[in-house]
Amino acid sequence: MRWLWGGDRATVKGETQSPTLNLDTLSKEQRKVLYQFYLCWKNAEITAVEFMSKLNLKKNSFYKIVNEYEEQKDAS
Repeated sequence: MRWLWGGDRATVKGETQSPTLNLDTLSKEQRKVLYQFYLCWKNAEITAVEFMSKLNLKKNSFYKIVNEYEEQKDAS
């Protein structure tokens, strides 16, 4: 398999893959929403689907970022 690099996206045989998402790559607006609604979600005031929608993330990315956020919170 041959990887071709163009800008911040890698391509394989003409297909584009998104860059890896993590807590550091969220936009300022997404981080703001995460901090604002995290406790609402944990307290079951909003659903995971609503929270994902507010963050504009798909399911796998959402849970990856939430886990990273929780680990960061526990470390501090």
